[in-house]
Amino acid sequence: MLDGNIALKKNIAIQIFANDYYRAIVFKIKVVMSLLKPSRNCHKCKSRFAVNLSNCCEICTLKRTSTDNFGTVDYWQDLAKMLLSQEQKCPYSGISLKLGTNTSLDHKIPKSKGGANDLANVQWVHVWINLMKAAKSEQLFLEELDEFILEIIKFRNIADQIYPSLAV
Repeated sequence: MLDGNIALKKNIAIQIFANDYYRAIVFKIKVVMSLLKPSRNCHKCKSRFAVNLSNCCEICTLKRTSTDNFGTVDYWQDLAKMLLSQEQKCPYSGISLKLGTNTSLDHKIPKSKGGANDLANVQWVHVWINLMKAAKSEQLFLEELDEFILEIIKFRNIADQIYPSLAV
């Protein structure tokens, strides 16, 4: 009978240990998941819903963009109006723009080519388009873009001839 009590006590001890161990693991998982969950508050002002990858609200993103490009936060409202007037679309590609995620300010006439650093000389574009454009003038960039598109069409035609089963 004594051996049965010891076995029962061991079994109960194992169940308690397993239950506590399980609860500890679940608790640790919940803690880690809460740390990984993106913040819903702007990390700058703490009061607004964060809308972009850097956990900033639209206003703080616009203020940062204004400061980075013009040295002052004074133009953030003008930048917001500009994005809305462009219908949140890249003028070169037509891609939908999401502030703080894929947007970039482009100088129509690059500053390195004598372009002014003011609102009349900037436009919102997709960040990859701005990287492609670099310090080119708008006209030169559009010409290169047309050539690039023609090369893609030629490549697709050749690919369709070589691999007709893959043609779209």
